[in-house]
Amino acid sequence: MADAADLAAAARSCDGIFHLAAIASVPRCLAEPERARAVNLGGARNAIAAARRPGAAPGVVREESETRPISGYGADKLAGERLAAQAAGVGAARAPRFDAFDVCTGRATTLQGLLEAMARRAGRTPRVLRAPPRPGDIRVSAGDPSAARRALGVVAATGLEQGLAALPVGGAGA
Repeated sequence: MADAADLAAAARSCDGIFHLAAIASVPRCLAEPERARAVNLGGARNAIAAARRPGAAPGVVREESETRPISGYGADKLAGERLAAQAAGVGAARAPRFDAFDVCTGRATTLQGLLEAMARRAGRTPRVLRAPPRPGDIRVSAGDPSAARRALGVVAATGLEQGLAALPVGGAGA
């Protein structure tokens, strides 16, 4: 996502782009803010540019939830959505439409629940270091899939356990 030329080349044969790439880890965003911004905000900018290419199908950036980012990731995600909204308004007669949707099941996941599911998938018991919550930590993650269902007819059927089961386990590059 951070390489505009690679993304543009990959998008040439696509009917649409679902931008799901991100560095969402609060500690990683704090430790590597430039890299996080390049991936999170730069990736959104590159996806928008690729979606605006001549001959591209109309794109879909609309999330109706209140926006109050509490982390660098959240701020970059919101800035990317605002870039897409601005892109949709440029040259309104010919501008592609950009909407953003949560493509999710709508079922909430806690960090503990995610950890337990990943441990089951890996067949290992992780060593967990607990610390007080940090500013920007997300304690429960849940998306609202209703806008994607209404606008696109998309219903995410893959839950957390099933999605993890589809991932490779162990080894370098897994």
